[in-house]
Amino acid sequence: MSVVPRKSAAEQAKNMALGEALARAVEETHLGAILAARGITTVALDEDGRMVEYRPDGSTTVLS
Repeated sequence: MSVVPRKSAAEQAKNMALGEALARAVEETHLGAILAARGITTVALDEDGRMVEYRPDGSTTVLS
């Protein structure tokens, strides 16, 4: 059995700050727009729970 050393308060604070920064970055990033800019079609659920295909040209198709 291995023993994992406890993190210091400074390390814990640094990890917490990093986690918060990552969470903000995820919230602010629109992956669909990034992929569309690269020419990639994506699929996601809309607000009604339907599966929708989003094409890079901005067109959409409801799949279900």
